[in-house]
Amino acid sequence: MLDAFSKKSQKVLHMDKLLIHQIAPTNASDWHPFWSKCHDSWKEHYEVMLWNDQEDIDNLIRDHYPKWWNLYQAFPFHVMKIDFVRLAILHRYGGLYADMDIFCYKQIPEQYLNKPFVAIENLTEEYTSARFENSMMYSEKNNELMILLMDYVKTLFINSRHHFETPYQRSVKNDYLINNITGSGMLSAGMISFRQSGKFPCALFNNRPASYDSSFYTKHAHSSIWGKEYINKNKCNDLLILEGMMYQVDSVSDKLKDLIKDEPHYIMPIKDFDFKVDYTDGIYLKEDTNISEIKNDIKNTMEKINEYFYKAAN
Repeated sequence: MLDAFSKKSQKVLHMDKLLIHQIAPTNASDWHPFWSKCHDSWKEHYEVMLWNDQEDIDNLIRDHYPKWWNLYQAFPFHVMKIDFVRLAILHRYGGLYADMDIFCYKQIPEQYLNKPFVAIENLTEEYTSARFENSMMYSEKNNELMILLMDYVKTLFINSRHHFETPYQRSVKNDYLINNITGSGMLSAGMISFRQSGKFPCALFNNRPASYDSSFYTKHAHSSIWGKEYINKNKCNDLLILEGMMYQVDSVSDKLKDLIKDEPHYIMPIKDFDFKVDYTDGIYLKEDTNISEIKNDIKNTMEKINEYFYKAAN
């Protein structure tokens, strides 16, 4: 009898059309409020392969990529395993990997899948300065680039593993290392090193999290929780959107509400966020023609909201 993982693998191997891969905890009660909406949006258009973030990903590396098993086990953060295994998934099965907080509005045209490897572009730098994110990637099956990137991760980890702050917990330094060893920083540098240019354009696939336009194919909502050490559902209750910037907080205090009352803003429970509403009031990337304007708006708003948060806490 086939075990659950073997059945899953056999199903993937018989898929002819574009297959979507996602990784999440088996227990949906651990999911961010965005995730179910985003996951369901992909299922409206594609066959979706949902990998659990424990046994499924462990089995794939142990059974099919044993060369990297010791590396995989040595990662100090669970999120690093999730970063790494998406490369193995794409190598073994091909298709498109998408984070659980990426919303799919419609099918992706073939013109954006015309290279062996394609990654989602980031131009606004609202959440990361990396030029490309590993949050959404397409690859042909057996693409040697995935092996090169897995070896690249190994080199980066060996060179930097002693720089992590211990005990292993979320910190600015540890987040920086994770990003540059297994995350979007690694991918961006790797794409330069291995001369990769395939991209899902930012304006159509990765615009601002609070934005919406009928031209969008996908959007990364940036739930900002990933890996078992990073999930904190108690901090995911309310959304504050100020001048197009989206902040997730436990709750918006009355003092903060009073401070921002004259600013363009939205306050709502996270579960009520509508992926088909533009909460930026038109302040989003438009065909890459207003990048400087958007980045300047983001910088100014970040400074303003940090000041409001400081005043509200004191």
